[in-house]
Order: sequence, then C-alpha cells, then structure tokens
Amino acid sequence: MTMTSSRATASKLQIDLGGRTALVTGGGGAPGRGMGREICLGLAAAGANVIVVDLNAETAKETARIIVDEGGKAVPIRADVSSPTDIAVMAETARNAFGSVDILVNHVGIGNHVSLLDTTDEWWDRCQAVNVRAPFLTARTFLPGMLAKGSGVIINTISSCGLAAGRAGAAYTASKHALVGLTKNIAACYADQGIRCVGIAPGRVRGDGPEWSSAENRLLGPEDQPELWSSLRQALDLSPRHGRPEEIAPAVVFLASDYASFINGAILPIDGGWTAI
Repeated sequence: MTMTSSRATASKLQIDLGGRTALVTGGGGAPGRGMGREICLGLAAAGANVIVVDLNAETAKETARIIVDEGGKAVPIRADVSSPTDIAVMAETARNAFGSVDILVNHVGIGNHVSLLDTTDEWWDRCQAVNVRAPFLTARTFLPGMLAKGSGVIINTISSCGLAAGRAGAAYTASKHALVGLTKNIAACYADQGIRCVGIAPGRVRGDGPEWSSAENRLLGPEDQPELWSSLRQALDLSPRHGRPEEIAPAVVFLASDYASFINGAILPIDGGWTAI
C-alpha cells in the first residue's frame, strides 16, 4: 500500500490522528512482505507522528523515509523490544522526538510450526520473550504517559493462532494465547482511566516473496518452517485467496481512532473467515 492509497483509505472515514504519536514495533517490514510497514504508513496517512521500531535499522529507516517523503513525520529506532535496555533507549528517543506516545502498536512477533516434542528450551524462551515479554515491557513503559494524559490506545497483534490454535507451533500458540490475556487484562484494569487495549488477529496473510522476520532480522524461507507450508496450503484451500499485508493497516488505523472509542478488550480476527470454520 502506498502512502497515497493509505491516505485515501483514512480520508473516506475522515480519521484524523493529527497531533498524536504512534509507536509501531516491527515497523520496518519490506513492502509486500510484512504488515508492520503498512501499519506505519496507514497511521501516518491519518496524520499521526510515527516512531518506527525494528531490529533491522535499515528497514526502519526506509519506512520512516517513505513517510517523510510523503509529508509525514517519522523517526526510526533500531531496538530489540525484548530487551529492557533497548526499551529504555527507545523510550528516551521517542520522548525527545515527539513527547508522549498516544498509540502503541505491539506488532513484532516470531513463530514457527514446530511441535511440542521438537520445541527446544531456547526457542520457547525466545518466542515468549518477543511475543509476550516485549508487549509487557512496552506497555509498562508507555502506559504511565498515557495515564497522565487520560487517554491512550494499545493495539497488540495476536494472530488467529491465539484464538483457534490448530496445529501451529507450541511455543507460538502459547505465546499468542498469553497475549490475548495480557490485552484483556490491560483493558479491564485501565478502562476507567481512559486507556483502551485491543488486539488484531491476522490469519492467512501472505506478502509477495519471502517473509521478513523483524524479530530475527532475517528473511524466512520454506526451509525454516517445513511443516508450515503444507498445513497453510490446506487451510488456504478453504478460501479463494490469502490476505495481503495492506488489508491489515486500515483496521489498525480504525482501532486507534476515536471511531473505536467504545471498543476495548476485543480481539478482531482479520483472516477471511478462517477462525469461523
């Protein structure tokens, strides 16, 4: 999705995020490969200042450059969001650039389709660190600023595997179910203080070409997840097509806006009906 088409989508709903600052983890995903960049472009198109966070500094810079070239405001930050040290640096950089964060999008995540018996301790720990600990750390870091203003939105990318599980990897499925719990807990605890916390659950979303792992800073191919591709194709047979990364961004922009002011603690499936089957 280009900046222009993102702006067109936002203008139809007259969504105005002007004056607000959004921070997106995993925002450096290359066009056609990841959802993070599309989410950043969509938020910028609605007028938000965007802080683009990614483990890969170059892709974060590229996302920010596109936004700035289109007249928006963006700052790239290289960070491992599972690291408290990196989180502290990220928060200081964001504060110096735009002040407090109004919209936090915890998008970055990692996963595979390895079964329980084939899951190593190392992979389990890394998966929980990126998919659960990182959203916990970022929420704990930026929530005080939101509470001070009496408003703020946290949007967590959960995946359909957090709702339906199926035969996804044991570590990945567990982490995404945990993120559902964290999302609902934040919503329940801070709703009366002006904070909303919601989740999106994309499923069957594929870009063109190999996937970029913003959490691992590398490209992923079929050899990385040999069991994924056959099971994914079986699921895709139930629907005429898979989703595209640019079909996720408008939902995030909407949930971040005042149009969604009465939506809290909800998890929105964006999967073409996969979890309805």
